[in-house]
Amino acid sequence: MLSTTGRKEKLAVSTGSYIEVSSDEHYHATGNVWYHALLQENLASSKRKKLSVLHLNPLSNEDYSPPLITTAFHRLIRPVPPPDPFPEVGFEKGDMIDAAHKGGWWSGWVIKVLGERFLVYLRFEPDVIEIERKDMRPHWVWKDAEWFRCEKRLLTESEFSSGTEVEVRTKVEPFGDIWAPAIIIKKNEDETLLVKYGEENACRKINVPYSKIRPSPPSFGSRPFGLMENVDVLVASGWCPSVVSMVLCEYNRYTVLLGRNKKSEDFDHSLLRPTMEWKDGVWQTKEKVSDRKESPHAAEESTRIRVKVRKARSSSGTTVKNLPQTPVSSGEIASKMANVVISENTLVSKKPEIAETKEFHSPIVLGVVATTLQAKPQRKKLKTMKKQKVNILAHEESNNRESVNKRKRGRPHKFISKEPKQKTVGVAASDPMLNNAVVETPKAKDSTMVLPFVKKSPCWKVLESMEIFKAMPQRPHFNPLLECEEESREGDAIGAMVKFTGLLEKVNNIQGDDSVTEINRIKECFLKLEEHGFDVTAPCSRIDKLLSVKESQTWALEELKVAEREITENDNKRRKLEEDIEELPKEIVELQRQLALVKEEKVAKDKEIALMQSYAEILDQKVQNVEQEFRETVTSPWK
Repeated sequence: MLSTTGRKEKLAVSTGSYIEVSSDEHYHATGNVWYHALLQENLASSKRKKLSVLHLNPLSNEDYSPPLITTAFHRLIRPVPPPDPFPEVGFEKGDMIDAAHKGGWWSGWVIKVLGERFLVYLRFEPDVIEIERKDMRPHWVWKDAEWFRCEKRLLTESEFSSGTEVEVRTKVEPFGDIWAPAIIIKKNEDETLLVKYGEENACRKINVPYSKIRPSPPSFGSRPFGLMENVDVLVASGWCPSVVSMVLCEYNRYTVLLGRNKKSEDFDHSLLRPTMEWKDGVWQTKEKVSDRKESPHAAEESTRIRVKVRKARSSSGTTVKNLPQTPVSSGEIASKMANVVISENTLVSKKPEIAETKEFHSPIVLGVVATTLQAKPQRKKLKTMKKQKVNILAHEESNNRESVNKRKRGRPHKFISKEPKQKTVGVAASDPMLNNAVVETPKAKDSTMVLPFVKKSPCWKVLESMEIFKAMPQRPHFNPLLECEEESREGDAIGAMVKFTGLLEKVNNIQGDDSVTEINRIKECFLKLEEHGFDVTAPCSRIDKLLSVKESQTWALEELKVAEREITENDNKRRKLEEDIEELPKEIVELQRQLALVKEEKVAKDKEIALMQSYAEILDQKVQNVEQEFRETVTSPWK
């Protein structure tokens, strides 16, 4: 609705008047896009003739290039609106305004106040932009030679109203589905939403259904992320669903499996957030990939884990029949297990009086036996283990070797646990499946490591006697070799040991002029060896320090080049000044000579003028004498 201001004004018709013009594309009865212009010809008697105008910048009287309008009809021209009466006072939500945008004044209204800035909806693009107060003015309507103001617009709040920050699900290769930050422009009549997303200079506008849009997730603070936790990673296009695969030693950095193709990359903590799902109007946090905490209701729908237990031959040579497979939900296992360990480097416990061997076909979760009412106290267990420690070593080594030799080719590595027969009888007879599925793990000092191969090569003694391994003891587990052929595992392991020594030698031989790429390649090789269980903390730390020094050196070299370039430029300027110093005295002498000549010429002209003035006086006197003689002749009497 319009409200009159009581101010009537005639349209200026003379050439050079400041006006505002519009185009047929944006013309509307109560508001459109107006461009600041300068009238370059007088108004014609015919209103059908186009008038020539000069397009100016909306915030100044300077030429706008390129011009958007060069000619306009009489009906698309109006005077410059009245000045803003309160330029220092901000606008309120719902105020009708004009925004300086794309070379003109675009009409719209304020949808949100952001302190000193304003979020504005433009009706004719349509679009939502954020601008400052100086780029805004009240919206005026020119009608019947009078100015009108539009009344405040009543805006209704909703979950997806104009200007609301949301996220849009879109498919981006090679990540797959990602959530891109977007802003809602308006609701469409076909029950879709017009949104824009992307960088400011390359944003896209698309219509999306409600099923592909959600509000912006709430802030989660600065808590650290856990292993195998579902997270979203901020990439160039938006938030990509990922999984944390490694917590790096560096401060607040993580290795994640990125997107659909599970590409492994490192990211800072600031680029991660917990994965959350918008369901039934409520934000729900997505659980970890492996270690899930389930409610009684969720446990019924959770993925069931089948623990396959097969009893092998006992030490006495008797064969025990296979137990039946029992489905156990992850919630039940979590309630009966303590201190769940998720690790590829799991140690095999040493126990006296070995009676049976249990082989686990699941390479993921290895737990410890839960303490029950019938279990002995921990102190008593440790005492028994210490007493019988002497009898363990020989028996342990023979059984391990027999187990490795009998493993079929291509079968995945099994975690082997050896328990005394009396312990098996003493643990919770009401749940035998749980007792057979869980392994008791003692402290690390009473543990040994089972490798995926048997050390037969004499190279091991040579390698283990090397000074480098005495200075930096290593205990690699070589678990990744389980995916290789059994015959080649030992050779690959020896190769990894040799590669480790070679990489250390490369680190010692790094030169100051080596490229950053070469140094990073050495670090990547160390990180690959870390997957085999090598301790690469010291060499990686040294490489990081070298890279830091290298970065400082690169920065210093760049600064040196800049300084040398500036020295060269200033030296050239100095030489030019020296040349000017040499030339200026010559020019001064020349100018002085010219000055003397000019002065002499002036004196000559003065003399010439004086002579001419004297001659003029003589001529003037002669003229007067002639006139006197003429009058005397005329008035003389007749004789």
